[in-house]
Amino acid sequence: MSEDREEITGRLRQEHREDPERLNALEEARTAAAVGEVTQGSATNYHLHVLIVIGIYILGFAGLLMLLSLFYNLAASSNWRFLTDDQTAKLQSFLLSGVIGSAITALAKKIVK
Repeated sequence: MSEDREEITGRLRQEHREDPERLNALEEARTAAAVGEVTQGSATNYHLHVLIVIGIYILGFAGLLMLLSLFYNLAASSNWRFLTDDQTAKLQSFLLSGVIGSAITALAKKIVK
């Protein structure tokens, strides 16, 4: 399809070489068509991007909330704790070993590339 467009554009340039105003109009139409093609898929990509960003914020907020509750349960006296020792141990192993380890691995892979 782009070859056809290039061929048509070349032919129209030859036909309108003497008239620079029409040649400028041709270039503007070509640019507008290219922008139109880009924006057709851009709406879907934009919505997908927004959903991904919202998901990242939700996961980050949930992780921060879990981390804060873990630190609170470790620092608070036994009367103020709302998690049992078993729940605290599970939360600690989930947050500090798995998540941080995978985050460091992902960062290391990104830096190496």
